[in-house]
Amino acid sequence: MARKSLQEIGYDYDHGTGHGIGSFLSVHEGPQRIAKFQGLGDSEIMQGMILSNEPGFYKKNEYGIRTENLMITKRESQTLLNFETISWAPFDVELIETSLLESKEIEWINWYHQETFNKLADKLNNIEKSWLSEVIQPIS
Repeated sequence: MARKSLQEIGYDYDHGTGHGIGSFLSVHEGPQRIAKFQGLGDSEIMQGMILSNEPGFYKKNEYGIRTENLMITKRESQTLLNFETISWAPFDVELIETSLLESKEIEWINWYHQETFNKLADKLNNIEKSWLSEVIQPIS
């Protein structure tokens, strides 16, 4: 699913989409990961595991785009797991070329920024809250 939008226009990315988060100071700590190919020692993803969520795209010799959040695996039903984002930080909208985005992508960024504010505001002092309010202004 993370690769779908890129694959629809003939692109992909070579790195994994997500990996376990180190508890022993290793950034890419398994046994869980989300990648095109599973490796020896990879584990199934289970409830309570924390993974990175980091899709991206790199155009050789030109630029790279990558976002990253952390998510925890939650049980949705007896047979279905889902992911809940547990790290929240705004995107630098000055780096986003909005003319290249579809309306649903703009809506998602605006939703994400509002959720970021909702999750963090009560943990911030007035100066920090004011800064966050400014950087999450809706884009169009």
